[in-house]
Amino acid sequence: MESPAPMTELTEEEARYRQIADTLATPDECARLVEFSEQALTIGDGYGGEASPHTKTEAFYGYTFSGRTEGDVPAEHLLALQLIQRTRKAVISVA
Repeated sequence: MESPAPMTELTEEEARYRQIADTLATPDECARLVEFSEQALTIGDGYGGEASPHTKTEAFYGYTFSGRTEGDVPAEHLLALQLIQRTRKAVISVA
């Protein structure tokens, strides 16, 4: 899986609505999610299948719950949901 360009390569306009936040995930959580993403994600935006529909520095990958049963949910999916919740709280706290 090819990584998008770092934030430092974005133009001012492209970076306008992006944020970088430290400490939302531990190094171990990041490592687990990277490993999981390399195995489970498919490339594309879910509509036209474009990998980078907005800017060349962003890449879209997808993962679905479809066809999974309650006992078939990877622990990394639950970790991702926890990180989404942490991120939501962090964004709300600065808004």
